[in-house]
Amino acid sequence: MEDLKLNDLVKFKNGKSYYKIAVLRRVNVEGKMILLYTLLEVNTNGKTTATADELEKVPITEESIKLTKETTRERDPFHWKTAIGYTTNKHIVLRGYDLVDLANYCSFADVVYLLFTGRLPTPGQSRMLNYLMVQVQEHGAGSPSPITSRMVMSGRSTLNAAMAVGIQSFGTAHGPGFIASTMFYKYVQLAINENKSLEEVAKIVVEKEGPHVSGISSPQHLKGDPRAKETTSFAKKLGVAGDHIRLSELVEDELERTRGKRVYINVLGAGASSILDIGLEPYQGWCILSICRGYGGCGAHAIEEKERGNPLRLSGDKPNP
Repeated sequence: MEDLKLNDLVKFKNGKSYYKIAVLRRVNVEGKMILLYTLLEVNTNGKTTATADELEKVPITEESIKLTKETTRERDPFHWKTAIGYTTNKHIVLRGYDLVDLANYCSFADVVYLLFTGRLPTPGQSRMLNYLMVQVQEHGAGSPSPITSRMVMSGRSTLNAAMAVGIQSFGTAHGPGFIASTMFYKYVQLAINENKSLEEVAKIVVEKEGPHVSGISSPQHLKGDPRAKETTSFAKKLGVAGDHIRLSELVEDELERTRGKRVYINVLGAGASSILDIGLEPYQGWCILSICRGYGGCGAHAIEEKERGNPLRLSGDKPNP
């Protein structure tokens, strides 16, 4: 029996030391090599992973074969093929997991991470992602995305239009920090590919990105963005801080050395480096955090504006009580 796909195998906790595991294995059934989708329980003695040797000892049962047939046959016909999900008469499957199981045993952050990466997060990655999703929800009605959504809704446009323009306002200085995320990702890859230290790369960042490095400094928080400090501290506490957070700190140091004064990482930089360190790529992180800031924050402001604001009101108008 050849093990095909283990992922992290941290799936659905069921009791103190047993984990319900969904795993694909290539096995010989009735003379044919098939991909067997097995839902089984493995006593991991409190560990968070199961080894290939442990899985080798699990017998192939009729129940496993039946489950495989049920989850792979009679998929809805569609022209596009995708690894993300499919439906059958009895199941909706996301990245190999039944959506009902995910709803019963996993958090929203877990499933969003699975959706984009194809694997469930570790407990530390899950907590960090949840933290970041909460962190970006709100920064006051005067920041670009909520005020833009409110102004559009003031004209009594549709909710989807108001939320869309709010998301369109995301840029280099506002939003989920895509530019900062791309920058940190690029320079950590440079360190890996060219065998450079992060200290060397920090100097390159300051030299090439100019005086205004994306993700560094905030006009509202001159002594340091309190959200940024808490974000990096929480990542370190969880044990998920890695090269991207370390590079952001070294860039702070290098800017102080070249400018003669300390400038601090802002929440965009802290969030961008943290989301990279938990295994998400820039586009993936942007999409996930946009759910919270765009559909959460902008949506809430747009709805409040429609319910309490005067039509076509100016920025100084008071909302209806």
